[in-house]
Amino acid sequence: MRKTLLLILILFSCSREKGENKKVFEEVKAVNVEVVKPKSISKKITVSGTIKGYPDVLVYPDLPGRILKINVQDGQFVSKGQVLALLDRSSPGLEVQPLTVEAPTSGYVQVLVRDEGFPVSPQTPIFRIVGRREITVLFDVPEIFAGNIRRGTSIYVEGKRGEVIRFAPALDPRTRTLKVEGKIEGNFLPGQSVLVEVEVQRADSTVVLPLSSFVEDTSFYVFVLRGDRVKRVPVRIGIRTSEGYQVVEGLKFGDTVVVFGANTLKDGSKVKVVGGVR
Repeated sequence: MRKTLLLILILFSCSREKGENKKVFEEVKAVNVEVVKPKSISKKITVSGTIKGYPDVLVYPDLPGRILKINVQDGQFVSKGQVLALLDRSSPGLEVQPLTVEAPTSGYVQVLVRDEGFPVSPQTPIFRIVGRREITVLFDVPEIFAGNIRRGTSIYVEGKRGEVIRFAPALDPRTRTLKVEGKIEGNFLPGQSVLVEVEVQRADSTVVLPLSSFVEDTSFYVFVLRGDRVKRVPVRIGIRTSEGYQVVEGLKFGDTVVVFGANTLKDGSKVKVVGGVR
């Protein structure tokens, strides 16, 4: 009986020592944290665009003839009604007054036909007149983002902000894209090819965390600081960008979240905060 009691005491003592050693040697993980505060997040896509001036018109002769004289040069500003060219409408045995081709609007002229004697008709554009009273950019948005386009949607061309002013009522059936026009300001030339950043998603006063905050299993989760330990919290993701994700469910403002070192943790891990904003 005494031997049995002694054996029990020895086993209890060893078990207790193992438990104490386990507590003593529990690993403490170093992490960076961030207090959740309201932020903004936006997702942009980049597409090709073409600058358009207003007005932008092609000038055709009223009647057929041959170029007799061009009165303007490329890039010259012309006023509405100014004579741009003279056409010779004479034929053998018939002399007629030259036909004038006048500017239908004011703007900068581009000469499309410049050879004297060249035959033209009412279907032949001789000049193009573009203005800079309003500069817009034309671009196509892929079908997947077309539903996000609204009047006033922000766009950026070479760092200059503009906004969508109009868009097609339906997708182009051939390209499956939405044709969009945006108004911008800057020293752009009509016809110039540019890259357009289009803000297709935006949220303000929301929870946004860097990518390093998230651990993905079958879903996303983060670790929230509770004293010197962490709690594993499932979250639902909204807008995703290369800089961070929006959290639409699972966190609230004021929570302290691990933003670096999350992939080394498990629920209840003991941590030491070595960086970040508390």
